[in-house]
Amino acid sequence: MKEVTKGNEPINYVNINVRGLKKREYFAANCPEVPDWFDIEFEMPKPTAKSTKDKSLWEKDSDFEICRRYETTLIGTVVLPKRLQWFADALKNDAIAKQEAYKEWTKQRYFAWRTYYADNLIEQLNK
Repeated sequence: MKEVTKGNEPINYVNINVRGLKKREYFAANCPEVPDWFDIEFEMPKPTAKSTKDKSLWEKDSDFEICRRYETTLIGTVVLPKRLQWFADALKNDAIAKQEAYKEWTKQRYFAWRTYYADNLIEQLNK
């Protein structure tokens, strides 16, 4: 890499104050994409639908079987009776909550990576 100079003196890009940005902000803004190995904790929201994993939670075995089939097949292939419509609504709400939690986790991971990268780069430069 060719060294950039101003007159006879090399320019030190680490100390350049780019439009008022601090080093950390500059490095965070210009870091590479989030690598696959970088991870932060992800907490899945608690489901609101009754579990179809535990039969003892259900009053009627037939309701349990109908809801289990509904949950494990393509939506629309098993029709729920009106008395069990709450289960379909709860599954839908749970899916929406999971999507929202995943979106939030993606945002948090994005910014956590940028600060992690900037802090480590500054640490390496200060050695």
